[in-house]
Parts: sequence; C-alpha cells; structure tokens
Amino acid sequence: MLNTFYRKTFGTAINVRNVVVVLLSALFFSCEDPIGIAVDLPSGGTLSTIFSDTISISRSTIKLDSAVTSGTSFGVIGSYTDPDFGKVSAETYTNFQLPIRTFTDGTIDFYDFDLGKNAVYDSLVMTLVPISFSYGKDTLRKSNLSIHLLDNVIANKRHNSFETATYQATPIASRDINLKDLRRKSGADSSIRFKLSDDLGKRLFAIQGTTTIKKTISGTEESVGDNTKLAAAVKGLAIKMEAGIDVLYSLSLPQCSFIMYYHTVDAAGATELTNGVGTKTFPFDLASVYFTSYKTDYKGKAFEKITTDLAGISSTQTKGLSYIQNGTGVVTKINIPFLNNTANSKLAVNKAEIVITPMKSDFYSFPTAIGLAEINEKNQIVRTSGVDEYVILDNSQTAATIDTSKKYTLNVTSYLQSYLTKKTKNQLAIIPYNYFINSAGTASFIANTDTRRLILDEKSVKLRIYYSSDKK
Repeated sequence: MLNTFYRKTFGTAINVRNVVVVLLSALFFSCEDPIGIAVDLPSGGTLSTIFSDTISISRSTIKLDSAVTSGTSFGVIGSYTDPDFGKVSAETYTNFQLPIRTFTDGTIDFYDFDLGKNAVYDSLVMTLVPISFSYGKDTLRKSNLSIHLLDNVIANKRHNSFETATYQATPIASRDINLKDLRRKSGADSSIRFKLSDDLGKRLFAIQGTTTIKKTISGTEESVGDNTKLAAAVKGLAIKMEAGIDVLYSLSLPQCSFIMYYHTVDAAGATELTNGVGTKTFPFDLASVYFTSYKTDYKGKAFEKITTDLAGISSTQTKGLSYIQNGTGVVTKINIPFLNNTANSKLAVNKAEIVITPMKSDFYSFPTAIGLAEINEKNQIVRTSGVDEYVILDNSQTAATIDTSKKYTLNVTSYLQSYLTKKTKNQLAIIPYNYFINSAGTASFIANTDTRRLILDEKSVKLRIYYSSDKK
C-alpha cells in the first residue's frame, strides 16, 4: 500500500534516502524511539530500522592549541594537586582603566577622572569577590594572596590559558588567607579587602584632572576620560596566590572593586560634607580586558607526555582511560570506525545519541555541561569565524547537562548524517561547555572558568543509534 501511495504521489520510483527523509519527519517529532519499522520499497527491497548501542568507539586524549579564558567575567587563582591530572595553578591578569560610561543615546565612553581642585587623597582600596568555589580541603593552612602591577597593558583580544603576562615582583598589596577567609559560615563566598600602597594611590591621584577630553554626543558637549593617561600610570594588575593551600577559586571580576577614597576641602581647609559625610569615592574598572593563565605539571601521570602539538595519546596507552579538564585544554577525541565502513555509506540515520557516563569521582567536580565539537585532521577544533567560535554539533542541542543518573546525553543525528553523506570528514571531541552560545544557537567558545574534569573508561562513551538499511 505504501508503495502504491508513493507511485501515485510522485509518479516515479524513489530511492531509499528519499523515503527516509519522509519517514524522518514523523520520527523526529515522535517521543518514541524509531524502532520496529519496516517499509516495502519500489525496488522490491525492505527498509528496516535497526537499533544498536554496541558500536565501538576509540578514544584519545589531546591538548588543544587554544583554550580561551578571556571575556568570561571570571578570573581564576590558586593551585592544587589532582591525583590523576597532576598540579594545576592559575593566575589572573586584568587591565586597569577608567569606568565605562553609557550615554542616553547608547554611546559608550569613559568617565572623566576629575575630582576637582579641592580634592585631597585619602586611600586606595581593592576588594576581590570570589564567586565560585572550585577545589579545596584544608581550611586552616594559610597561603599568600598578592596583587602586582603588570609591566604592559593587555591587548584587547581573545587570550588563551597558555599565555602569561609579566609583572613586578614586589606586590602592591598582599594578605595571608585560608579557606575560612574565603567562605562565610553560611557557605557563601566572602569578599577580600586590601589597602593598596599609598605610593600607587598618590601616583594615580596626580593625574586626576588631566584626563579630560571634550566630545560632542547627541549635540551636547560632554567631558569623557582619556584612558591612555591612566594606562601610562598603571598598566594593569596580576592577581595570584602562592602555593600553600590546595585551592582554586574563581573571582567575579565585574564585582571586584578598585576604589580611590578622597575628600574635598573648602577655602579654609575644612572638609566639605555631603549629607553629613566627608568621604568621597572614585571607582576604577577591572572588568574590561583580562584573562587567566593556567600552568600544569603532568609528571608521573598517565598522559605525562601530552603537549599542545596536537598529536594526542590513545587510550590504549593510558590503561584504557581518556581525560577531559576545563581550563587546561585537555579534551577527549573520539572516533567511530563504523562510520568509515564503506558498506555503511548508504545507511540513513534516524536518531543518534552519544551517552557519556564519567567514572565516579568522590571529590573532584564534573563539568556542569559538556558539548561535542568537530575536530579536523590536525586535531584542531573547527571554528565558524576564523578562530573565534567553537562549532557545536546539533541545532537542537548544543550541550548536555549532567542528569540525576550522572550521565550526559548529546544528540548527534545531524553529525552522523553529514559524515555518512561525506559533508564532513571531521572527528569529534568531548569538551567542557560554558553556555556561551552565538545568536544562531549553534556555536560557542569554551569559557575555561574552572578546572572541573572527567575521566572516561571503555564503558563511559556509548553510541545509541537507530538507522535504516535497504535489505533485498
């Protein structure tokens, strides 16, 4: 009957793939898995839908040549030693600039740093705001958290975790802290306040009143700030924590503050009051250009010899295990030999999912979500706009969060269809994913705002596939 319908409708015999296209419209919008379907074909064969979850998948651990850590609102500091991934340490670098001002017409510029002729410097204070506890066990041991001046302004571009910035050895502020200092009794993160050196404060104060630029905005002359003069005085800041306590912390840079306190005096030298208060403040901006630098030491670990030359290490060389770690660029590449079998080139994929079940971890956290990116023959993630965007596989699902059964499930139907029809020849990489999605909802860059990790064994990655084949 179905054969008769197609002959009457289209007036000619159609091939297997065209039949599947019509069937898929029903399958994709069905809540049920596409199994138990058999269709008689005009050619005399039968189109059968087959399910498999035993297709072999090979894995290797690779280290990406780029892992973007800029433009995410977070900076990471600290160090810890992971029993499987070795030692990881992180420093964060940020430019120092005048605060951003947005005018009513949408124009964006800098505030003018002009405190008035009667201003008197009081102090310079910086407050760091930890936002996300990553790792840490020892709550009593102390480690030195310090802030240093950068030697150069950070270029306004994307920066990778492998980059570093040079800074002055002598800190402008430091403080010994432990985990109790970083955590309130309620469990919330606690801010950390530093009084910075008066030498720096007075050097900054000396340029106030000299940064003014006049611009016409919406027909009105406005005073805005010349940030280059400020940058000449302070290039930027390095924030670091010496080894001591095993902890990594994420900082919310937009919430961190760098504030100059001052007061103004009248002609007689008396402090002027505003609503009974004499102290005034001027905030500077830390959250414009910044990035985190990660350093790793894999000595004695399974993938000790891994480098960013993209060669990768097969799981057959690491006792059947492969590794993934946010921040450091370590990801797992997977290959599905089934797709390269010429006998399967004419199969039609109805539905395909990759289900990832990481090995149990008693202490170290799994990534909140993971994605699947295409990897080219050089083991580089394919990007959509030069080096700017990481390509995520499927329009309907750009990432998977871990479910209550501690599994991630990703729909790879489109990818498998493209591979079998030779529209792509790229393999796949399992990557940590941080929800930076482009306007099309199909691409992302990895934020690398922590070091959450996964370890996968031979049972961890499973392909669940429903496909149709023409059996005569």
